[in-house]
Amino acid sequence: MERHKISEHEAFLLLTKMSSKTNTKLREVAEEFVSTGALPGTVTD
Repeated sequence: MERHKISEHEAFLLLTKMSSKTNTKLREVAEEFVSTGALPGTVTD
């Protein structure tokens, strides 16, 4: 939330959107984000 300057609600919406887009469980999306800093299905440099 700090990195993207978004609220708790907006962060949850982002995680649920990525979960739906990648057909991945929300818990797994959150775990990947915490461990890598990147959301599944996004490209990082």
